[in-house]
Amino acid sequence: MSLSYEDHVWIEENFKKIHEALIDVSYQVQQIKKDVQEMTPELQGIIDEVTHNTDVAESAKSLLGQLFAFVEAHINDPAALQSALDQLKANDQGLVDAIVANTPAAPVEPPIA
Repeated sequence: MSLSYEDHVWIEENFKKIHEALIDVSYQVQQIKKDVQEMTPELQGIIDEVTHNTDVAESAKSLLGQLFAFVEAHINDPAALQSALDQLKANDQGLVDAIVANTPAAPVEPPIA
């Protein structure tokens, strides 16, 4: 089977179009790679913050579980309960300060016109 001159021209033109499209796709892939590399530190910061928050939440759950177990174990020992309450009260301000220092400010909503 032999191709005509017009067939050769058509094939060559379409190969050129395909080649140009591949160059464009290649450029877009390179741009996406660059964008991802630039975002990586920001994404890592988010991952680190989520990990930190998860660790804090797990610590809080553990602390509450231990506190509950302590109260349950000393339910009939008012002196031990009072001592634990006194310790918690002594640490109140430090806990409040830590929470305030690590709580981001609420975003300011623009006024509704």
